Amino acid sequence: MKLSFEIPNDADGFSPAQCPLCSERFAIDPVEAESESVLEIRCPKCGMASDTFIPEEIEEAIEARIGNAVIDAINKEMKKAERRSRGKAVRFRANEIKSKPEPKIIPEISDLDVVLCAHCRRRSKVSASLSFSAWTCPYCGVTNFNEQ
Repeated sequence: MKLSFEIPNDADGFSPAQCPLCSERFAIDPVEAESESVLEIRCPKCGMASDTFIPEEIEEAIEARIGNAVIDAINKEMKKAERRSRGKAVRFRANEIKSKPEPKIIPEISDLDVVLCAHCRRRSKVSASLSFSAWTCPYCGVTNFNEQ
C-alpha cells in the first residue's frame, strides 16, 4: 500500500513548520530547503536542527489518513471473507468499520512575518516577536538581528 500526502503551501509559497523541541512555528520556502547548499533546517527560535519540523496538525492529518487506509484495507478483506463464506455451513458476516474524518489543513500562515537573512539572502517566515528581535536563519543557521 502506498499513501501520498501533500503539505499545502501558503499564498506566498512557504511551507509550515514547527520545532519539535520548543514548538515554535515558522515557515520555509520548500525550494530553498531542498537546495544542495542547505545542509539542515534549523528552528529560528532555539536554533535546533532536526530531520523533521512537521506541525502538529499536519501530523494528526497524516495519522488520520494512515488510520483510514488501514480501516479501508480491513473492510476490503472482511468483504472478501464474507463473499467466500456464502453458501457454506458457517457464514461470516462483515460489519464495516467507519473511517474517521481527516482534519482539514489550512495552509495560510498569517501570524508570521517574512524575514530575509543578511548572510544567505534567503527568505523565511518567523513570529513577529522574533522578527523584531533576533532569529536564527532556518537555512544557514546564522543569527540575524532586527536593524529597524
